[in-house]
Amino acid sequence: MPEVWIYRPIPQELDLYWLEGENYLRQEQSRYFPRIDVKGILPEWLMRAREQDAMTVEMEFCRWLRQHLDQMRS
Repeated sequence: MPEVWIYRPIPQELDLYWLEGENYLRQEQSRYFPRIDVKGILPEWLMRAREQDAMTVEMEFCRWLRQHLDQMRS
């Protein structure tokens, strides 16, 4: 796995790790979504999924992500 995300609900933190050689090194951003603040937005979406219908929140997140990526390409 070239990149691993570990979410801790308490204190609502997301840790990102990149595989470098044989070790995982903690990173501040995703190598796959470098222009998106994954650590900032994902915990919020995960909390919403716990409070609301998870499937609905997942569809909303996918729609948000597509729109955000489209805007970044423009």
